Amino acid sequence: MKYEINIPNKEFYTYEDYAKLPEGAPYQLIGGKLIMTPSPTPSHQYISTRIEKKLIDFVEERDLGLVFYAPLDVYLEEKETYQPDIIYISKETFCFQNVTLTFVKE
Repeated sequence: MKYEINIPNKEFYTYEDYAKLPEGAPYQLIGGKLIMTPSPTPSHQYISTRIEKKLIDFVEERDLGLVFYAPLDVYLEEKETYQPDIIYISKETFCFQNVTLTFVKE
């Protein structure tokens, strides 16, 4: 998939800037910088798929919450938005109404 993205040159970017990128754009917002992330290797995909399957089985058997697979934005603060490969969210903290997963750094 080819992206042609016109990104204004700024010293720091915020989640508002990040949210304006087209869906599927290969970026994460780290320390206020837009970081392009390459496609994962076949080895990476193989391993992460196996981990995801085991985690889903474990979480579902115990009714602990939900497991999501990338891409899915995880907003930590205004200058930090990641797309981790695998995301576990306990049933106590998840709400389907959220468009973006928002967490507090501890």
